[in-house]
Amino acid sequence: MSGRESRVDEFRRVTAAAMRAISRKPTLNVTFAPGQPGVSGEEARLPLPARDLPAEDVALTRGAADSLALRLRFHDNKLHARETPKNEAAREAFEAIEQARVEAIGANRMKGVAANLEASLDDHCRQRGYSRMTEREHAPLGEALRLLAREAMTGAAPPASGKRLVELWQSELGEAARADLAELAKVMHDQRAYAKAARRLLNDLDLDLSAEDLNAEENEQQDNDDKQDDPNEAKGDGGEKDAADAAEMESSEGEEGQEDAGESWKIDEYVTELKAKIPVADHGALESRAQATAAPWHSD
Repeated sequence: MSGRESRVDEFRRVTAAAMRAISRKPTLNVTFAPGQPGVSGEEARLPLPARDLPAEDVALTRGAADSLALRLRFHDNKLHARETPKNEAAREAFEAIEQARVEAIGANRMKGVAANLEASLDDHCRQRGYSRMTEREHAPLGEALRLLAREAMTGAAPPASGKRLVELWQSELGEAARADLAELAKVMHDQRAYAKAARRLLNDLDLDLSAEDLNAEENEQQDNDDKQDDPNEAKGDGGEKDAADAAEMESSEGEEGQEDAGESWKIDEYVTELKAKIPVADHGALESRAQATAAPWHSD
């Protein structure tokens, strides 16, 4: 095996190991292949980088890995399905806003992940030509809301390739919508509360949530109130669990390797924790990437 092939193999092993660690899915099977990244059950597919590992390919693959891993860890599919609007335009926007939430949780906790996600998002906007758009009717509102929600939750401005998209819609936001975006940041660690806030945002933007949707929302809230004393009913719904998971990421010193201040990661403790989740054969590759002065998580 050539040295070049060996580098690619090492990159795949370490990226897959990091994805398992972030997602808390130690049995996740990660493959690399052309096409769109995605997850189905215990199978994850990531973009295949070129053999010479160009920086752009590396960033995009890591960004896809981090995005999928954060979705696995912080997103409750059943809760999301219950809250999703039936109107197509509102449904697409709701999905984009939820993706912003799970990525913001990781970006706020891990600087390396934030950089990977930024590169992936920039490519996403560039591929869709958002920087060249001149008419609002051709600019997808859901994608603009994703960028605005991300900024509200992380403080990160839209990437250059997405700035024009936001500009086309920002002037249309009223006071109610701006308040709704601020509310998203306050409840981002509780998926249920976040979904309700997202629905209010879409309603305030006149995305035509039907009366059926709104009635279902009210009935669901009543059901939750009636069942809140049942621990089995609450388990896995994404609210309390999501907040607890996020708090654990922020406060844990040993398990995830964060420092007491919650701002940076102790690389040595991170490596120790990650070694427990990957095969022994991969330990050398992991250690070669984790230097004392390296950026947090799995950045070069």
